Amino acid sequence: SLALLSSAGSTAAGAAGALAARSPGGADSIPGSTVLIRLDPRARQRYVPPPEVFLRQSTSPDQAAGANIVVNYLGSGWTAEARTAFEYAVTIWETLITSPVPIVVDAQFNPMGPGILGGTGPTDLWRDFPNAPQSNTWYSVATANKLANTDLNPSAADIQATFNSAYSDWHFGTGSSTPLNKINFSTVVLHELGHGLGFSGSMRVDNGSGYIECTGVPGIGCYGYSSFPTIYYRYTKNGAGTPLLAFPNFSTALAGQLTNNSLFFDSPGAKFANGGNPVPLYAPSTWLQGSSYSHLAESYNNTPDALMTFS
Repeated sequence: SLALLSSAGSTAAGAAGALAARSPGGADSIPGSTVLIRLDPRARQRYVPPPEVFLRQSTSPDQAAGANIVVNYLGSGWTAEARTAFEYAVTIWETLITSPVPIVVDAQFNPMGPGILGGTGPTDLWRDFPNAPQSNTWYSVATANKLANTDLNPSAADIQATFNSAYSDWHFGTGSSTPLNKINFSTVVLHELGHGLGFSGSMRVDNGSGYIECTGVPGIGCYGYSSFPTIYYRYTKNGAGTPLLAFPNFSTALAGQLTNNSLFFDSPGAKFANGGNPVPLYAPSTWLQGSSYSHLAESYNNTPDALMTFS
């Protein structure tokens, strides 16, 4: 997935709010934001086996995982089945990424809006930390910790994950089949952890309600974060190959780029995995907050790479 391709130093997620903390070394942090996964009303069934490295570890326990993801199960709803399904997804991610610093996840069930299965994001974004590949650029905290080789905020979790407790059709099995009227919980967790690890951007189009980063003027494209971009921003381009950062902040021009169905992620790793081509992102003509810009395009549906589509 794009998250995996980005996890070694190209990940980032959106954030909102003012400067939240300053480390002794001068690195700054801001709060992270949530990316949603929505219920697709169309029944889709496609089984994609776990990656080979995961299967090898399951048969060779002495093969160490590349990362240690620690989950805090908060509140109610965490039956033994639900925890098993969550840990199944966690173990897959542990075999796909590397970090010397444990990645801590706060996970909970809470009521969410209609048609929303869950929402996840990094607790913080950090910039100008030790070993940061690019200065004046925000990184998701799990990636920043890895690159800095230390826990920049040991008193807090790295990922905040919420799943809809009002949704009754979860399937907590970890086998190769899921009933047609159920949603596979492990798959949703895999998707959401990808956002928490950094597959997330927070450029947005104002709908008139006044996002923290925007002006409250409908149709304006914007981004914030103390005037610094996230690393995700730096790799998003339009179909002509023009970086979105080339378009003015707080502008209709930027809004047009975010809603033109021609938006791509253009990091070297993503292009390598996509046959040398930029990776299409979800950019519908009507902005969908929490979904647009931070998911793969709908062209990935019904393919083995459909995990990070928006619904």
